[in-house]
Amino acid sequence: MPPFDIEETQDSYIMEMDLPGVRPEDVNIELIDGDTLRITGRYTARQRTGHMRRQERQSSQAGQGGDGGADFEYDIILPGEINADQIDASLEHGVLTIRAAKAQPQAHRIPVKAGGATGQGGGAAGRTPPVAGSMAEATTGGVSSAEAPGTQTRVQPGGGSGRTSR
Repeated sequence: MPPFDIEETQDSYIMEMDLPGVRPEDVNIELIDGDTLRITGRYTARQRTGHMRRQERQSSQAGQGGDGGADFEYDIILPGEINADQIDASLEHGVLTIRAAKAQPQAHRIPVKAGGATGQGGGAAGRTPPVAGSMAEATTGGVSSAEAPGTQTRVQPGGGSGRTSR
């Protein structure tokens, strides 16, 4: 893994990774699972005319292509999710800089529909009597909750905990 930094600001993550000798067109960046950046690409080997006495740079890795270059793949897991629509990347002077906006938590409104499987009338006072063998019969000794006092659960219009106040 090449050296890299991750800086967290109030609204984004800024990553800097050293990729010497890599061209922008040889780098691909993908967002995976909302919090992981996968950086893939290819190091291009330099043309050498002399005898190499020591070689430690990335282009000397196993798995080299016929041109002496090497493919790379790095996953960076961030401490939080990021917004896929607000990621910018640039490669300048061998440093890849990625700026990714943090995903903003959003409240999701859940619509409440009339009718459907719940809330439809039947039985005494609009309640649906329990099915034979239901939990209500088991806990009231075979008497349905519509018949056993103190075992009814009511849903109050306008929200609330479902408990009935007196």
